[in-house]
Amino acid sequence: MRLTQPRKSAPGDDLVPLINVVFLLLIFFLLAGTLMPAPSAPVDYVRAGAEPAPSIPANAVYVDAEGLTYFDGEQLTGEALRRRLAAAEPGAGKIPLVLDRGVTMERLKPVFDDLTAAGLAKVELMTVRGSAR
Repeated sequence: MRLTQPRKSAPGDDLVPLINVVFLLLIFFLLAGTLMPAPSAPVDYVRAGAEPAPSIPANAVYVDAEGLTYFDGEQLTGEALRRRLAAAEPGAGKIPLVLDRGVTMERLKPVFDDLTAAGLAKVELMTVRGSAR
């Protein structure tokens, strides 16, 4: 009686399940990971020292070096900014504020006046983790 010899597996056959698992893990982490939204204004971020910074939410108000304010990707000032903030954050009382490192307090005062007029009692200053340049 003649028995057939068992077929020898090709050298690459044992890598296929490993490749499948790595691919599935890659897809899982891409879908489950939190990505920071793209900034809606050209801001050179203020850098924090050792403390980790939270990711910047999409509803943040950006202030560039010239004191121009951006909200939802649009440059807004004065009454338009107040209306948009009041409509976007009804009763929240606080909003994330992202400042350019070159903005001065003179240019920031009108922004704070607009935020106060919109009914916001608190601001949350956002920074990016890393050392100062």
